[in-house]
Amino acid sequence: MNEEAIRSYLVPAAAGIFLAVVIAFILMSVILDYHWRRYGTHPKTLVAVRVVYYGVSVVLLAVMAVLIYVLSR
Repeated sequence: MNEEAIRSYLVPAAAGIFLAVVIAFILMSVILDYHWRRYGTHPKTLVAVRVVYYGVSVVLLAVMAVLIYVLSR
């Protein structure tokens, strides 16, 4: 197989995997947010946890998206 044929399989696969990761992230975030609200201890702690969780998550998802974009070119 040549490089072009390999890329024709890997790029859609990478995009599909990224989509699956985003869907799993959304589902897990909804579940975690529910549990944080339901069983959380202190509102200030909950705000700090949300800021850290969503802040780190946005950075990681953005890095994955950029890597997929760069490697697919």
